[in-house]
Amino acid sequence: MAVGDQVYVTCFVNLYQFSVPPLYLIRIEAVQFFNSTDEGGIMGVESSVS
Repeated sequence: MAVGDQVYVTCFVNLYQFSVPPLYLIRIEAVQFFNSTDEGGIMGVESSVS
């Protein structure tokens, strides 16, 4: 592998590592938000209407 390719891969891996965890955390927060609203929120409203 050429030196340029190695630098490109290293930069790509660094960007990948920095970009993926925030998306993962946002997904966790979204799941927790929906779970918290299910208790007396969206699902509660839907079940009371139906």
